[in-house]
Amino acid sequence: MLNCTLILPENEQQKRNAELEARCQKLRKEQEAREYEAMTRNVDNVRTHMPQDTIAFQMKQINRQLIAVAQFIFSVAAGFAFGFIGIELIVGQLDFGFRLLLGIMIALIVALAEIYFLAKKLNEDYEVPPNLHPSLVPDVACAERKVIETFHITDKTTKTSKTSKPHND
Repeated sequence: MLNCTLILPENEQQKRNAELEARCQKLRKEQEAREYEAMTRNVDNVRTHMPQDTIAFQMKQINRQLIAVAQFIFSVAAGFAFGFIGIELIVGQLDFGFRLLLGIMIALIVALAEIYFLAKKLNEDYEVPPNLHPSLVPDVACAERKVIETFHITDKTTKTSKTSKPHND
């Protein structure tokens, strides 16, 4: 083992896709624009009074979120009350354990549905992109998408022929 040489295969250098490189550069420009805007916010008189920086704006956001959470709690409580009391009023006398089970089941169903709407409501703030310079906003209408129809997986130990070319990603 001391006199043996170990030869490892080297990775092939693949050429980067031009479309991917353009998207990476555009993303870098957007990030730099956001960082520059954050640094110069206090210096530039135009950007000193952004609505996100005021206490009133933040209080409105907190109130919206608290109202959404309170709506979730009231909906789950109403679902439990319907299953616990309402079904007994409709059907007639029921056992306490069965009423409790119905209340929990209906409250769970309502909670699962309400969690979706609560997450959607609380996520609304994160979907709004920051105000960027118009030259940095990507043009979605003109963007071309490339669909990969087939791909081949080959073992590293097998040698590839000269006719096959590496994939573009």
